[in-house]
Amino acid sequence: MSGQTDDDSVAGAGISENQALDLGIEAYIFGYPLVLMDVTRTVLTNAPRPSQTAAPLNQFCNLRTFPDDTMTKVVSPNADTLYSTAWLHLVKEPIILSLPDTGARHYLMQMLDAWTNVFASLGSRTTGNSKGNFGIVGPL
Repeated sequence: MSGQTDDDSVAGAGISENQALDLGIEAYIFGYPLVLMDVTRTVLTNAPRPSQTAAPLNQFCNLRTFPDDTMTKVVSPNADTLYSTAWLHLVKEPIILSLPDTGARHYLMQMLDAWTNVFASLGSRTTGNSKGNFGIVGPL
């Protein structure tokens, strides 16, 4: 070595080793959830037809029993919640979600992005319990 320090540029990139480390950490924090979500999507859509635990793209899988301690496809599921999941492919066209009148029952249809941020939330609290049709449109 010719006496380089952390402040010397990294491989001619014009940034220090500390800056490169910081950028690597930021890239990991940004990208890891995307990788994990893609693995989850692959697992939960790897099915020829809908079941309780998986379904093809644009189709629901519906749990008919409460999850127990053996449930591993979803991280930390609620033990008192029946889940339905659908992975939507919106590149070619939007999806219309038709919801029935749910009477006095509480329900929630969260829509998440690849970082698990909720970008829309249909349900008793936000859209009411009457039946309705909702268009889900992908980015333009």
